[in-house]
Amino acid sequence: MHWCVCPVREIADAPGPHLSPVPHGTASSPSPTQPSVGRRASVAPAPGQAKADFQHGQWPMDNTVHQSIRWCSSRTLIGRKGFLLEVTLIQSHIYLSTMALQEFMISPATTSPGYPASLDLYARKDEVCDLEGWRIGLQKAAAQNLTRQLQEMPSNLLTPTAFAQNVVEVLCKSGVNVEVKVEGWAESQSMHAFLAVGKASCEPPIFLELSYYGTCAEERPIVLVGQGVTYDAGGLCLKEKHELFHMRGDMTGAAVVVACCRAVAGLRLPVNIRGLIPLCENVVGCNSVRTGDMVKSMNGKTIEIQCTDHEDVLVLADALLYAQNFCPKCIIDVGTCSGYMRQALDESAAGVFTNSEILWQQIKHASMHTGDRVWRFPLWKYYSKAVRAGGRSDVQNYGIDRGGRPCKAAAFLREFVPCGQWMHIDATNVMVTKGFEYEYLRKGMAARPEHWWSLLI
Repeated sequence: MHWCVCPVREIADAPGPHLSPVPHGTASSPSPTQPSVGRRASVAPAPGQAKADFQHGQWPMDNTVHQSIRWCSSRTLIGRKGFLLEVTLIQSHIYLSTMALQEFMISPATTSPGYPASLDLYARKDEVCDLEGWRIGLQKAAAQNLTRQLQEMPSNLLTPTAFAQNVVEVLCKSGVNVEVKVEGWAESQSMHAFLAVGKASCEPPIFLELSYYGTCAEERPIVLVGQGVTYDAGGLCLKEKHELFHMRGDMTGAAVVVACCRAVAGLRLPVNIRGLIPLCENVVGCNSVRTGDMVKSMNGKTIEIQCTDHEDVLVLADALLYAQNFCPKCIIDVGTCSGYMRQALDESAAGVFTNSEILWQQIKHASMHTGDRVWRFPLWKYYSKAVRAGGRSDVQNYGIDRGGRPCKAAAFLREFVPCGQWMHIDATNVMVTKGFEYEYLRKGMAARPEHWWSLLI
């Protein structure tokens, strides 16, 4: 079987339908159709789904997009005669191709008019098309691109309220229930650590609860927690100028959880999912939390805020405690908690901290099959002592000494996971890409770590 991706103008004389253009922001979903008798199989949009699975744009004059898509697609063909990947050939092919196509079309500066873009599936006349693989690949790529679109949205447009509106629009059409909880609800739940971060902004904090039921309601869910700081200026401990530019992406964890829920619903996986997303802004204002302030979390532990720029763990702490209400199988949180991850791993792999060997083996297996690498960091008592050594409070959000920042952030979060399997993913270093590490990703937000979520779950 031979698979290829071609621009429409190269195949204008070929028989059969091709993918119809889908304007940005419209509702669509890939659904399998029968391949035409000629050579082409296609995916027609079905009603009732949110957002376009990919966008159509223009090919650049230098044909860079064409070359890049063929390159990343050909990588999935390496094992055709020697060995087969566990993820099917067509899944990998359409996944990478759609990602590459969307990447080059998102920036008008890289395009020029005259070349409409489309993805088409080819097969020999006597062979059966893997339409299921085509559908799965499109769903995975759509989730990846949704993550990137949310990350790239300017922070003045994607406020906590706007983020919640986007999530309702995207997920409710996909069969995921979305509950939008306001500031008063968070106060009633004693989420004082979360509220302390967002009180300086004129944008009110919002807490999102996502629910997907793929099996019986009695089945214990997997709880996903995503950090949703839509802009992080550092508070009174203001960040450096060069650090502020990408801080619109400090809601990467929230974007990943939203995209994961959409992919799980689109693939109809037999699993129950709860997504928890605390949304707020960490800016400077007359009500800004100050260094040395004390706040109480949901479980009554007192937290000393030693640095307002380390608000990430404060936002996640109350969400982790709230997750215990669902008696979860496991809790997985995603955040951008420490810039020192860049010094440790650059953009090669996301950092993983977990108290479960089972979860580590599962995410390691998923990362091997997607190419989005992960690296396990220690959760030693050494770091737990470092965040408990203040004396004035139960825990501190910074801890003593300067070293081991990612490990101390994970140790802080562990204080708010009383029992059960838990994994913390620090995506700070993979949030942004330089643009030359991966052929299918341009410079900017990388939508990582989204690649392996469907395999992990």
